[in-house]
Amino acid sequence: MYANYKFMKRKYIRILLLIFFVSSYNISFGQTTIFSEGGGGSAPAGWTFNNSGGNDINRSSYWLVDALVNENIVTAAYDLSSYSAAEFRIDVATFGSGSANPALIEISYDNGDNFTQLNTTATPSGSSYITGGPISLTGTLSSQVVIRISNNSTSGRGVRLRNLELVASGSSGNPTISFDSSSSSETETDSDVVTSGIPLTMTNYGGSNVTITPTVNGSSTAESGDYTIELTPLTFVANETKNIPLTIKDDADFNDETLIIDFTVTSGTADLSISQHTVTILDDEVPSLIITEVADPVDTSGRFVEIYNTGDTSLDLSSWQVYFVKSVNNGSSYSQKALSGTIEPNQIMVIANSTYMNEDYGYSPDVSFNSADGNGDDAYALFFGGDRSTGTLLDVYGVQGVDGSGQAWEYTNSRATRNNPVSANPNANWTSGEWTISSADIADMTPGALENEFRYDGDWKPRDVYLNSSTSDDVYASSSVSITGNLSVNDFEVKSGATLTIDKTASVTITGNFTNNGTF
Repeated sequence: MYANYKFMKRKYIRILLLIFFVSSYNISFGQTTIFSEGGGGSAPAGWTFNNSGGNDINRSSYWLVDALVNENIVTAAYDLSSYSAAEFRIDVATFGSGSANPALIEISYDNGDNFTQLNTTATPSGSSYITGGPISLTGTLSSQVVIRISNNSTSGRGVRLRNLELVASGSSGNPTISFDSSSSSETETDSDVVTSGIPLTMTNYGGSNVTITPTVNGSSTAESGDYTIELTPLTFVANETKNIPLTIKDDADFNDETLIIDFTVTSGTADLSISQHTVTILDDEVPSLIITEVADPVDTSGRFVEIYNTGDTSLDLSSWQVYFVKSVNNGSSYSQKALSGTIEPNQIMVIANSTYMNEDYGYSPDVSFNSADGNGDDAYALFFGGDRSTGTLLDVYGVQGVDGSGQAWEYTNSRATRNNPVSANPNANWTSGEWTISSADIADMTPGALENEFRYDGDWKPRDVYLNSSTSDDVYASSSVSITGNLSVNDFEVKSGATLTIDKTASVTITGNFTNNGTF
């Protein structure tokens, strides 16, 4: 009797141990339900329902997708990166009349950017539900898995759904560390931008600490002075998210840049999911380029448009992809030209028909463009980063696409000049208070110079300084110049690197300031 009791006790213990082992095995290596939706009630968080026919969802009892191909149900993105396998299950029935259709199941591994058909469910014969699946997810499981369910036809019966379930299995058992995303963007400003940091997340923590070390990838285009980043190693002690601190600094250039961050595991063991993150730094600068004069002289064909660099930095017009655009009448046609070359600070460029410019003013325009011949009702614009279709509107005279006849910006037989151009900023909206429009003939035009100013860049502009200047005018020499006659002017400035020579027979009287950055 005692021996039998001991035998039965040992047998009972063995059964308990077997039950415990089987239970433990299922807990460690069994399936995990990612979502299970029976239909009805409120929609799951993050799911979308694209409905053009009005019958996508009847939440009181079941999900519906009718016989329109552009109607579908799209799940939220789910993180399956720590699993080795997953499958989708669904119950399907039909409603309505016509040929029965199966439900179409599609999978995306990149947050819905690209979908691939898994397969279709079994075709139900009527309103009774049949089980579709399990349908195995065949791609490499990622952190952004999305499922889309739709009808498989544009005609016939609609599809009735319930018991939508996604289960995953085969977890590696190792902890996983990953950037939360592979890319992000930050916009530079005139002061430091202290970001929220670049997040990394550990999942499936196994009890042992893991340390990672971030580094800046050498293929980054951002210069070291354009940002500060904390590259101190980070230690994960649980399922948690840590941030790599990042500050974006203002810089002097005008280019978008990239900062690429990598990390490696330097202590402990963990699988890597996304181990590189690219921050695109968007430059907030715009070219300091404005339109300063638009001319339609009453007595000649010497029409032109003048642009001016108001900033203190040279502008490479090709790099900026600056386009000069003319809008004819009410936008019935557009002419545009990509500008090239470098425009220095305080430099003016004249855009005009070369033939008329030489005939009427005695020198060639900086940019030869026959369409810069507006007859008083055409609008002009500067775009950067592309042409009028792809670029950003920078500065305008008039309103693109509007006939200027009778508008406040009409300049027929007149000229329009920008008020206070040295301190003006680009303006994508024409503002009448920034301009003065007055009737004018050829003698009133000032191509190549600001108002009350004469410039020398190899030619005197807008015309002969000796015959036309007065004590209220300024002189600016951007290249080496010799003064051979008598002058009485207000301010006189010589650009750095240029040489000013005054002939011994000449007399120069300066009532204002003399600024000599070159050689006298």
